[in-house]
Amino acid sequence: MSSCRKYRSYFPDALYGDLDPKMEQSFRNHLDTCKACSAQLKKLESALTHMKTPAKPDPGEAFWQNYWEKLYLRLESEDTS
Repeated sequence: MSSCRKYRSYFPDALYGDLDPKMEQSFRNHLDTCKACSAQLKKLESALTHMKTPAKPDPGEAFWQNYWEKLYLRLESEDTS
């Protein structure tokens, strides 16, 4: 289990492709034999992929043209004070 702790400390470097080739080989060998570390790394990869995916696409230039003016007019029309 102590080797798992060692290899889990390499997860960030592995996720970003920053492991040196010798460590990469050792890391991959460990993942081939350790289902717990392999599963944990897959979860982290999935989370990283999800975080890189924009929540909503940019609506485009047409949406942003006169945005603030339209918003201001809308707020004024809804002002009930």
